[in-house]
Amino acid sequence: MVNKLFLSITTLFVLTFSSFTYGGWIEITKSNSSGNTIYIDLDKVKKINDYIYYYSLTDYREPVFGDLSVIVYHEADCKLSRERGLNWVFFRGQMAQGKSITENNPDKEWAYPLSFSSSSSKGIALKKVCENIFKQSQ
Repeated sequence: MVNKLFLSITTLFVLTFSSFTYGGWIEITKSNSSGNTIYIDLDKVKKINDYIYYYSLTDYREPVFGDLSVIVYHEADCKLSRERGLNWVFFRGQMAQGKSITENNPDKEWAYPLSFSSSSSKGIALKKVCENIFKQSQ
């Protein structure tokens, strides 16, 4: 019974995230300091009540704990220019390829990436997502 449940969850996970590896990732920015590249799939951005939910994919220039990329599921509040991560999936390869590890430990605190610098990588990604939602609502 446990093996069937594990197999079902693993299959669902693989089917869900395999679409990300071939999806509509758009490069948003490349960090000048780290060399990491951030992508967003604007087709998967959703607005629920006052919050925006979106996925970002970051390709690391250098491995981080052996991983070369991560997909983060974000919750964002465009009115207050804040966001927080809800789920992370780390991959051994670039562009979400290879073996993966999931971390379900949502951020309790909000981050305000635009308050530090409008040129921060996270700030640029948040701004792009919020602009996209604003364009769709017009």
